[in-house]
Amino acid sequence: MNADAFKTYPDQVKIYELGARDGLQAEKKILTVEEKVSWINGLTSCGYQAIEVGSLVNTKLIPQMVDTDKVFLSIDRKPECQYFVLVGNKKYLHTALDIGVRNISLMGSASNLFSLENTHITLSESLTKIGEMLRVCKENNIYTRVYVSCCYDCPYQGAIDNKEVIDVIDRLMQLGCDELSLADTTGKATIIQVEHLLEASMKIVPLEKLAVHFHNTYSQAMVNTLVSLQMGVNKVDSSVGELGGCPYAKNPLVSPEHQGNLGTEALLFMLHGLNINTGVSSEKVREMKQYAFNALNRTN
Repeated sequence: MNADAFKTYPDQVKIYELGARDGLQAEKKILTVEEKVSWINGLTSCGYQAIEVGSLVNTKLIPQMVDTDKVFLSIDRKPECQYFVLVGNKKYLHTALDIGVRNISLMGSASNLFSLENTHITLSESLTKIGEMLRVCKENNIYTRVYVSCCYDCPYQGAIDNKEVIDVIDRLMQLGCDELSLADTTGKATIIQVEHLLEASMKIVPLEKLAVHFHNTYSQAMVNTLVSLQMGVNKVDSSVGELGGCPYAKNPLVSPEHQGNLGTEALLFMLHGLNINTGVSSEKVREMKQYAFNALNRTN
């Protein structure tokens, strides 16, 4: 990387708060509708521009996401914030449209084995289904973001070749998604891998359509985010208290509670230290972390 890149950062970064979806679905305790609504309203008061409030999926498989429809309808939504709901298939997509969701998240993958294990369909079949949902979203003027899981490594397949990722990214862009979040599902990505993938991605995807999503399983989330910022990325996924992470990817040398998503509090500390504007209050985020930990009966 050119040395000058280390002196350049975006003036502003948009943080996507995923605690209420990616974070909660990794927890054993299921919060009530009232607890979720109170928490999300508190997150809104922090100043976020984007919050994922839950997912519409099979709650027999992910019981933590029960009543996402009620939660969405009950929260206080501000026009300056995008409220995303992740949907699992076309049936749930229509449910989301019926309750007035205007920002939809979809889940894709760069790994065929991960797709088979998690959705029981091939990667090719998954992309076809995503394409069908993106088409419905476009017809209804819905903003869409697609998570691309396993961009660097897969818990079943191992290392993922960049070409496989780029092929998926290219297909998703052709299908018409508004934004891509490149995910390090196992937390094994290194700064060199991140640099190489972003360089390749930027050749086919406008920079403003790229976001990064790092897990902290091997304590690499922050440095990988820093490299992404140096390359111009200004959209970053995070979760208060590092809630979340991949249940299929664990580091035996680190306690489970510290293997989740990139923590929002730490991310804010770095961004504000670099004089990067986020619009998000660090103090209020810490309060919302404590609220969540109290509700989940977590001590740290």
